[in-house]
Amino acid sequence: MSGNRKFTWSRWWMFPMGRVAGLPLVSSACEMASASYEATKETHPAVKAVCEVAETGVRAITSAAITGAQPILDQLDSQSE
Repeated sequence: MSGNRKFTWSRWWMFPMGRVAGLPLVSSACEMASASYEATKETHPAVKAVCEVAETGVRAITSAAITGAQPILDQLDSQSE
C-alpha cells in the first residue's frame, strides 16, 4: 500500500467483504431477508422461540471463533508489516 498505512490481514479480508456487502443488489437482498425473518418471528411464536435459541447459539459460537482466531490474525498482521 502507498503511504504509511499498514496493509494488515484483517484489512485484506474485510475490504472485499465490505465492498460485496455494499453492492446494491446484495444489500437489498440482505434487507429483504432480514425483514422476512423478523416478520416470520413476529407472526409465529413457536418459530420465534426456536430462532432465538439458534441466535443465542450463533452468537456464542461466533464469539468463541473470534476469540480463538484472534491470535492467528494478530500473527498474520505482524507478518504483513
